[in-house]
Amino acid sequence: MPAPKAYTSALYHFMSFLDGITYSPDDTTVNFSADRLASITADDVVHYFNFKAYGTPEPRVNDLPKKCRSSTLSYHKKAISYFMPRQNMQW
Repeated sequence: MPAPKAYTSALYHFMSFLDGITYSPDDTTVNFSADRLASITADDVVHYFNFKAYGTPEPRVNDLPKKCRSSTLSYHKKAISYFMPRQNMQW
């Protein structure tokens, strides 16, 4: 069963953030290897979520999240987790 398009889009945005390369969700030739996905750390995810919420990977203590809501981050976590090779790993 293919991944939902919204999940694929979330993964491509995340990987674009990590790799510094713009991946298009419409490009069907892009394929992330299981090794590449397994190399993602919890810190990578935290930096990405900080970037999405605060606009910077490392916000200051007094910064407020103005870019997105916690429910948006929760959805992105679910979407990214869909592609992880070790599904039972705790994040």
